Amino acid sequence: MPSNFLFLRDEWPALMKQAIEAEKSAITAPVTAAFYARLCLESTVNWLYENEEYLNQPYQTKLAARMAEPSFREIIPPSVFSNIEYIRKQGNNAVHNGKTDRKVSMATVRFLFRFLSWTAKMYSETPPEIGDFDESVIPKVGAKEKSLRELKQMEEQLSQQIEVAADERRKRLEAESEIEKLKDQLSEIQERKERNQPIELPPEQYSEQQTRELYINAMLEEAGWDPNATNTKEYPVTGMPVSANPSGKGFADYVLWGNNGLPLAVVEAKKASRNINEGKRQAELYANCLEQMTGQRPVIYYTNGFDTEMWDDCFYPPRKVHGFYTRDELQALVHRRKDRIDPRQQPISNEITNRPYQKLAIASVLDKFVKETPDGLRGGSRAALVVMATGTGKTRTAISFVDVLFKSGWIERVLFLADRNALVTQAQRNFNKLLPHLSSVNLTKEKEEPNTRLVFSTYPTIMNSIDGVRSGDERLYSVGHFDLIIVDEAHRSVYQKYGAIFHYFDALMLGLTATPKDDADHDTYELFEEETGIPTFDYELAEAVKENYLKPHVPLEVNLGFMTRGIKYDDLSEEEKERYEETFRDESGYFPKEIDSSAINNWLFNQDTVDKALDYLMTHGLKVEGGDKLGKTIIFANSHRHAEFIEARFNKMYPEYGNKFLRIIDNYEKYAQDLLDDFSIKEKQPQIAVSVDMLDTGVDVPEIVNLVLFKPVYSKSKFWQMLGRGTRLCEDLFAPGKDKKFFNVFDLCRNFNFFKLNPDGRKPGRSESLTIKIFKTTILIAEAFREEPYHDDYHQEQREQLLDWCFKRVESLNKENFRVRMELKYVETYNKREIWNHLDDKAIFELFNHIAPLVYIPEKDEMAKRFDLLMQNFQLAVIEEKPTQDRYEDTVRGIGKQLMRLLNINDVARQRPMIEAIQNDNFWTEKSYNKLESIRKSLRDLLKYLPKEEALTYNTDFADEIIEVKVVKDGPIGYTKSESYKLKVETYIRENEDHLTIQKLKKNTPLTPEELDELERLIFIDSHIGTREDYIRFFGNKPLGVFIRSIIGMDQEATQKAFSEFMDSGNLSADQLQFVKMIVEHFTRVGFLELPELAYSFKNADDNGLFELFPKDEEQDHIIRVIKEVNENAMIG
Repeated sequence: MPSNFLFLRDEWPALMKQAIEAEKSAITAPVTAAFYARLCLESTVNWLYENEEYLNQPYQTKLAARMAEPSFREIIPPSVFSNIEYIRKQGNNAVHNGKTDRKVSMATVRFLFRFLSWTAKMYSETPPEIGDFDESVIPKVGAKEKSLRELKQMEEQLSQQIEVAADERRKRLEAESEIEKLKDQLSEIQERKERNQPIELPPEQYSEQQTRELYINAMLEEAGWDPNATNTKEYPVTGMPVSANPSGKGFADYVLWGNNGLPLAVVEAKKASRNINEGKRQAELYANCLEQMTGQRPVIYYTNGFDTEMWDDCFYPPRKVHGFYTRDELQALVHRRKDRIDPRQQPISNEITNRPYQKLAIASVLDKFVKETPDGLRGGSRAALVVMATGTGKTRTAISFVDVLFKSGWIERVLFLADRNALVTQAQRNFNKLLPHLSSVNLTKEKEEPNTRLVFSTYPTIMNSIDGVRSGDERLYSVGHFDLIIVDEAHRSVYQKYGAIFHYFDALMLGLTATPKDDADHDTYELFEEETGIPTFDYELAEAVKENYLKPHVPLEVNLGFMTRGIKYDDLSEEEKERYEETFRDESGYFPKEIDSSAINNWLFNQDTVDKALDYLMTHGLKVEGGDKLGKTIIFANSHRHAEFIEARFNKMYPEYGNKFLRIIDNYEKYAQDLLDDFSIKEKQPQIAVSVDMLDTGVDVPEIVNLVLFKPVYSKSKFWQMLGRGTRLCEDLFAPGKDKKFFNVFDLCRNFNFFKLNPDGRKPGRSESLTIKIFKTTILIAEAFREEPYHDDYHQEQREQLLDWCFKRVESLNKENFRVRMELKYVETYNKREIWNHLDDKAIFELFNHIAPLVYIPEKDEMAKRFDLLMQNFQLAVIEEKPTQDRYEDTVRGIGKQLMRLLNINDVARQRPMIEAIQNDNFWTEKSYNKLESIRKSLRDLLKYLPKEEALTYNTDFADEIIEVKVVKDGPIGYTKSESYKLKVETYIRENEDHLTIQKLKKNTPLTPEELDELERLIFIDSHIGTREDYIRFFGNKPLGVFIRSIIGMDQEATQKAFSEFMDSGNLSADQLQFVKMIVEHFTRVGFLELPELAYSFKNADDNGLFELFPKDEEQDHIIRVIKEVNENAMIG
């Protein structure tokens, strides 16, 4: 029987049998063919994992896991990998859904042929001769479809066989005799590989257009659509403009239909090389036709397989998306056109949010999300950022916002994201309490049911869930799964690590934070479509305290001797000096004469220091129950080791309280959440929680009255988050009718003083992973070799190798990963080796910003990678002749010294010549890339043998003292909104510059009383930015007209007109005309002129002003009169 797979007969008979089963069913039994193609693929992959020593075993033996393993992607050519990924997905669809078509089954067989051709050429003892794929040998009759039951049974049998084989392999590896056999077998396979290379890749099986269609089909299938269903592809439409087609007919590339037979979406597909916007108008015309034909307007998509835009032109402008909506999601979107109402008219529940600022926050976000147009209600921005001080009810505000949108028909599913499990759990409880009718799930603990309304998750959990599958290859979470995403504590670190989540899901977004980082957090403002420093709404700490929604803190600086000045040997008693010497004297007899204060609670733990701190807390901390018990307290410790030391000292000092009064609540504690729950209950212990980072944010315990800062804090945001733990209101805390008035902050580390001197704290720099740094540095070195001094053969060969390595990183990216899919345009661009030879600035920018964050290096030895980066930076410093060369040299010498102590290890001993060489001064007289590369290759695999330096810690008991306790005056204040208020008002005025009353101010036209009322309503009510009281608080009694003119200035023609009578009244000199021009330009710029400013600031080049240039009184009076008249028109409001 003829077959395309006979080349496997001699060395791969089992694979040949499975491949032929797929081949003979390709035309007559497509489902069976797709199944057998996948079966053969899995058998081949399993063989590779047993015989290819380069491969790392993944966490499970399933095909998807093995194919996703980065080391596997390293060895498979990218174009072949995309072929086998198609086989895997279509095979899954065949088994789970029981349907496919001949076109798909034929593609799976063609792709299988290509994969097996590569395998046989690479790993056969005698590589076979392989011709082109011959479709004519596939039988047109014969094979019949197997039932789904039969296919699933066969799949289960294969899974069992794989597990048995894996168990047998593990057992064999336990026997030493078998280990040697396996080593010989693997060695033989590697020899074959080296002997057979280079191999010529089998030709592609499809054209660019066909491949693009496969990409789009795969995207549709991920969203649950069948691209080959009836009336889906190339659907005929009528009603096209005659200018486009004289017949008025056309064919839509894809139409996605609802269960009611009405069109939900139309898809226009363009070539991958074309801009997707070329399909926008054509897609719109098809939508017009379908609306005329069916009475329902479909949602519009246009795509080239890499970039896709979605356009629901009944409500929103076009926007980029990363996939298609499912049928249910599109149906919901279409229903929403009729069912949604204006959420701004929906009453806000007082049971959830009853405070004015909370309602103003909701109104501000709704105003951003909703726009009124002549055609009716339309969608505005799709993202908003709300800044509210800790304790003012951010979560309640978000819950109320969700309630309004649900009742208005805007949303059906919500995703709430937080960065810690405890915050996720707390948020879910609050939502369940206030919106009990909405089903919810915590993804960190359980799986989501299909109709769940509220989903709570950490960022890593949802990242993993996005790539999960529900059945076949339909993604568990399609791009349209959620209608609203709430981001708790939105800030830069979230954006940097998990920004892909927000780009993947096509949803409204609400960011919540207590601590915006001003100009340092540009990414966050950009994500939520805001100008930097101007959130959608903000409510500051000082304002909340003033309005009695939060309680103020009393800052007490407690200066302990050792934590202020360190430990000085000369200050100790004779007995303590003896113990000091015993503790710190080294082998040579040396001991330090003093220990810096930074060591305390870092690596030196002194009993009396902690004892005095605890004693002060227990004596002076706010107490409850008639003064008999310390109120709820958080001690912020420096480290877990520090927390343990505090706990041990407390139990030693206060045994009468038992061992539950003070407990450590941090990430080292398995049952931290249970302890936190107990701490949150007024009547339960612990009364004191010692925390390391875990309680800095998101903990809502109104009873907290004492905070102890037992660690230095340098982050402004973290500092105010920590203080926010005590700001909550608490009624009847001390007795009936005696509410919480304030809380104490015992600062043992002079944090208030630090932020007084450094109001913005220390701003963290952007951190990049080791892999990203290596990838970028490799490119920089390769680019440096393009310069004149490096055009010799050696450096050009090195450049080729560096670029090959970078290219291989891109080539091995998994295109099924959603983060890669989102950057697929760039991945495909740099998946062509020839492009790397001529990188320009634009290409390097794209590689650094779009490719580098995706790159994976299949190197498990972290120390080796760190050494690679060290040597690369050293090489770059040498190439660029930077002074940092000496520092790198010292570091390498130090590593060499450490390795000299490990020559008893065979691997280290083999590199002894190099290790000794780098200790020699003569070796470093000349530094070159070649020499440094030799060091890197010789030593990189040895760093894993260096002993890990465990930080030495010391427990001491020297007598400490409390030097001083003082209330901090004029300390740092919390986040202020004055600047953002001003920016927000300015932005609003500029956006509404065309308003009639604002235009009158600009054109120097007096306002009527009614127009003044309209102007005040516009600024103080319609804008939702703030009240008149807010304006007075920030700007005093400055007239509103003067303020508005200071922003928009005055119309130049109107200003010139005001002075035209004076300028036309006589023959003015050039100097006089120039002086008047200066006044006109000032009014045009800022709209108002103070008369004293006229006298002192307006001078010409000769230092002559009004009185020198206009000696006549009538001229001076005329100019002053005009200025007063222009000013008077702004002195309103």
